[in-house]
Amino acid sequence: MQISPSIRFLQAANAPLNLVIAGNNDFTMDIPIFQKKVAEAQPLDPDRVQQAYGSYGEARRLFGDGKENGIVFLDEDHGHDFQMNNADVVITHGPPKGIMHYTHSGQRAGCPYLFKAVAQAKPLMHCFGHIHEGWGAKLIKWRQKTAKEPSHFTDIDNENSVAVSRLLVLKRDYTGYATTSHCSGDHRPLKRRSETLFINASIEGSVELRTQPPWVVSIELAAATREAMPSSLI
Repeated sequence: MQISPSIRFLQAANAPLNLVIAGNNDFTMDIPIFQKKVAEAQPLDPDRVQQAYGSYGEARRLFGDGKENGIVFLDEDHGHDFQMNNADVVITHGPPKGIMHYTHSGQRAGCPYLFKAVAQAKPLMHCFGHIHEGWGAKLIKWRQKTAKEPSHFTDIDNENSVAVSRLLVLKRDYTGYATTSHCSGDHRPLKRRSETLFINASIEGSVELRTQPPWVVSIELAAATREAMPSSLI
């Protein structure tokens, strides 16, 4: 099977591990949804469907098991259950409300329930996408006490939060990959349970910038036990 341009694109990143999730347009990664869309669009020529989108399961097979190419496709679907416990890294499709969630029309497209879960868990990093125009990164400082009903108005210490990068800067200085490092020896090391690095890593851009760069992030993590790892990484 040929390696797709997307796989080559990710392999070019100078990172030991690449984590990938499917977006709402990546329906070929979800075989039942792929089959349902083809059935609803009948009559269709099967050969033309395969030529355009590949066969059922082909897109998933491109990623393999992640051991050879260092690219891991995360397939953990928990619906609206945002329980994060003590997770250090959280990856979701959409953004939490108040964090890089504005659309071009000014709509606030983030999820308030997701924000509540993140504010309570306070992971080291929360990576998401979906709102393409919200691409960027921000280091959020949390207030000491979490509100009973957390929101971006009450729980974020905006005066001590720092914007790392945003789309406006990217369009002036596009280098192919966006990098940020927050380890103990860096200028702004992450402080566990008091700061969270939010990353909007939307790859698909617009007419002006068709492809937005993936993020290469360096943070320090405690060694995880096998029991604590998602099934996608075991």
